[in-house]
Amino acid sequence: MDNVFKHYNVIPDIADMISLMVHQSFQKEINKRINILINFNSSYDYWLKSSRKIETPNNKYYIWKDIEYKDTKDLEPDEYIEMCNKHKIFNMNSNIRQSIFMEYCISRISNEKYEIEHEININEDEVEKLSNSIKIEKLDMLRRLFYLEYKSKEAQYLYIKSIKNNKISPKLRRRKQFKNNNTYFIHNA
Repeated sequence: MDNVFKHYNVIPDIADMISLMVHQSFQKEINKRINILINFNSSYDYWLKSSRKIETPNNKYYIWKDIEYKDTKDLEPDEYIEMCNKHKIFNMNSNIRQSIFMEYCISRISNEKYEIEHEININEDEVEKLSNSIKIEKLDMLRRLFYLEYKSKEAQYLYIKSIKNNKISPKLRRRKQFKNNNTYFIHNA
């Protein structure tokens, strides 16, 4: 870029402004891709062209029905699939992506639980005044709350388990397990 600026005798201040603008536009594109490929972008449609586990988030923990309202304008689905298959770090089963996805699910479940608890919170005197349809609606909300509580516990357990399993890289140390009185010991090799 400097050679072009020198060839056309561009003033250094203007050259700096142009190079900064070009850099920012490239950085914006890179950040969009990182947001989809590494982070979990809740507005991106991961399920559009694929149903393979390495390319899509786990439907067992993504329990919301908003999949049809997502788009793929920031990254083409074919490019996403290619990146997931080509580079292990972008694979949905990678430790980084799995933990980010689980954090997102736990956070969203917690927010939804809070909203439902706030909506259900009524006095006993008010319950008698409510119509049957509203009582049924509140009961359905309560069922949803218990379901979310279950999913939250399950997701947190798996998230903590994945963190514990990934603290020590298998490349950094080899493990040997010895069975001794029904107890397993891990020793450095």
